Amino acid sequence: MRSNTLVPLLLVCVALGCASSTRQTTLSRANIGTKYARQTGYFASCGTRCDEEQTRGGIRHDVILDEIVLAKVTPQETCFDVTLRTEESKDEPFTELHAECEMDGSGQQVAIEDELVSAYDFAYTGQREVAVVEGIAAAQYIGMSLSAPAEQVFRVIHRKGTLCCPKPATTKAVLRFRNPHFDFGVSKGRLEMIWNLGA
Repeated sequence: MRSNTLVPLLLVCVALGCASSTRQTTLSRANIGTKYARQTGYFASCGTRCDEEQTRGGIRHDVILDEIVLAKVTPQETCFDVTLRTEESKDEPFTELHAECEMDGSGQQVAIEDELVSAYDFAYTGQREVAVVEGIAAAQYIGMSLSAPAEQVFRVIHRKGTLCCPKPATTKAVLRFRNPHFDFGVSKGRLEMIWNLGA
């Protein structure tokens, strides 16, 4: 019974593109550190459905698009170049994002080599409340609110840095983050990227 329900759901995901906190690619080792090693995605909390982080006021979604590049694999370590773009109220430094890496199925400690922070403002027109009227007359509640267009700012924080793990990846490299600001119920706000390495 469960498999009969799952098949239509998978077909819908293929056709429409379901949100996910995980991105995955297969990469030749010769392409580590190049544009082909770049993956992009959004933080999302996934349970029975996935809720991705969003912008406001019709601002393009890709202003908060995150990017991670599998930058290098040496005999001593595996490193990633990370760019996280987050709306200001949900931004956290790398140290607070519970960064984890996994090399060939083995969890490893993450070292943050550097972190550069920038802020970018995107203007949009929102609504500002200008008057609120409330009253009770003849046992009847009356309420009214007036609003007017107002210029608003959507501020995005860019965090760029290099994160390394003390083990070389031979077949698979995984880097994941967790941001509690994107939790939804019991679903956790996560971003995970996987590189399956070929010859």
